[in-house]
Amino acid sequence: MEYEQDHKYMEKLDQIMDDIVKLLPNLIPLNTFFVASNDGGTEFIIKAFNRHKELVADQGEVPYKEIRQLVVEQGGEPVAIDNLSESSSLINQGQASSQFEDGAFIGVPIWVNKTELFGTLCAIDEQPYSFSDNDIRLLKTFGNLLSQAVTLEDRMIRDPMTGLYNRQFVQTFLDTHLQEGHPIALLFIEFNRFKRINEVFGHLKGDQVLKMMANRVKDGMDSEDFVARFTGDKFIVVIKGTEARVLSKEVPRIGNHLLKLIREPFRLDHQEIQMQANIGIAFYPEDGSTVDSLLKNAESSLDLVRDQGGDTLSYFQPFVISSLFSELKTENELRLSINQGDFKLFFQPQIDLMTRKLVGFEALVRWHHPKRGIVLPNDFISIAEASGIIFSLGEWVFKKVCEVKQHWDRLKYPPVKLGVNLSPRQFQDPHLFNRFKKVIDDYQVDPSHLSLEITESLVMKDMEQSMSLLNQFKDMGFGISIDDFGKGYSSLAYLRALPIDTLKIDREFVVGLEESEDAKPIIKAIIGMANALDLKIIAEGIEKADQDRLLVDYGCHWGQGYYYSKPIPEENILAYFDQQLHKEKQEGER
Repeated sequence: MEYEQDHKYMEKLDQIMDDIVKLLPNLIPLNTFFVASNDGGTEFIIKAFNRHKELVADQGEVPYKEIRQLVVEQGGEPVAIDNLSESSSLINQGQASSQFEDGAFIGVPIWVNKTELFGTLCAIDEQPYSFSDNDIRLLKTFGNLLSQAVTLEDRMIRDPMTGLYNRQFVQTFLDTHLQEGHPIALLFIEFNRFKRINEVFGHLKGDQVLKMMANRVKDGMDSEDFVARFTGDKFIVVIKGTEARVLSKEVPRIGNHLLKLIREPFRLDHQEIQMQANIGIAFYPEDGSTVDSLLKNAESSLDLVRDQGGDTLSYFQPFVISSLFSELKTENELRLSINQGDFKLFFQPQIDLMTRKLVGFEALVRWHHPKRGIVLPNDFISIAEASGIIFSLGEWVFKKVCEVKQHWDRLKYPPVKLGVNLSPRQFQDPHLFNRFKKVIDDYQVDPSHLSLEITESLVMKDMEQSMSLLNQFKDMGFGISIDDFGKGYSSLAYLRALPIDTLKIDREFVVGLEESEDAKPIIKAIIGMANALDLKIIAEGIEKADQDRLLVDYGCHWGQGYYYSKPIPEENILAYFDQQLHKEKQEGER
């Protein structure tokens, strides 16, 4: 695990390690507790806490390397030495200061995915100390906790099949480095006719080939650069530079070297196979000033490679971007549709998994395009955000939800929660609270029946601003829900501080839950954490009875997905509401 490169993107792990090394001295009376890294041969102190005398420091030299090696070889059990002077054969005198020779040591390994060493959690003291069974159990427990945290963090930024960084990491990395202004080159790699490998040899063999290609590309990179699996059979290489002129000369050399490595033949099921690839290149800042534009332009340059027959490089050319015209057309159509009333609300029910009663709806916007029919948000929200149309569209959605709620109240329907999504651009609007307050006043709707849904990544971008705005909404009575929870692995400290009442488990963890051994412990952990913080949990994307059953077993509160109902158009929602109420009444009479 390349902690030295990854740690900037593991702030939550840093916080957990900091909490642990500061908590342990209250439980085990030694002077110093620290977490040490094992970063591909490089060892350094990641986090340290000294109760009295400073024996080690953050980023400092790791003491007792020889004993720490014994900790690793011991497996999962802690190594506890009451008096080091009685175990002098274990001490490398050149690495351990003489001031520790009569002291005590205890350590346990920290693992990634139970197989890859991350480092060790250790404690030392200048004085001898007799370790109790409880001390050893405590350190083992916290070592296991750190192993789980490291594994979760690693899964957030790495592709599980190839071991490369994933798309989310690339986007986060670029978002950080573009702000620093240093030149960057992106190389988008797609493998020619890779689909044929899957068709002829099967997907398992195809995965083996992708792993092989991942290793080849990774081995062909400089240590300062990295490769990620972007989607399917597409990789992306990020090359960092200090001067644009030097970078522009290095990139073609690196690109052609990678093409050569990819072309090297290999055997698959006793057949010799030779892969070829296309590489599209874009530079920051010349070819894009934002993460999205840079990624899009690097990928779009692959069109030129395909036009040339493939197996070569091509640079981004603005004049080939037909998508820009398509986006401009969509933007203009969006503006017209706002004025013409071409948007419609759909409502997806939310069910209490224990009582099976209807407890809420999520409001979802759909675009009824005059020629294309129903257009889903994925195809227009990003354009609405970029163009600023999202402000008028978001306000229309909120007004419409309040209008619907007012109508339900007049008809004496029982109160249920109505969830309304807020986009990142909306959330940055300094007038958002006043706009929504006016709508609430105009429609005389109880805000406690409304829940504002925001993504955790949106909140984490500016905690101070997020806290201020969310507290305003919370004080007014709104429910606050974190949508797509799990993608960003939020810090417990942040969750405690935010005025939220609901977490929505991201559908990526729910889809395939019944077959995924990776997703199950994550969902259990999220539900356990939510219960500890007195938060309600909603699982999205439930499509099968087995998923429903598992979520009930895990203690999930509410569920949402096609298993219960598809999103329902506004004109049909009362019929559904009546049906559910009638069903609940019948079941109550049994």
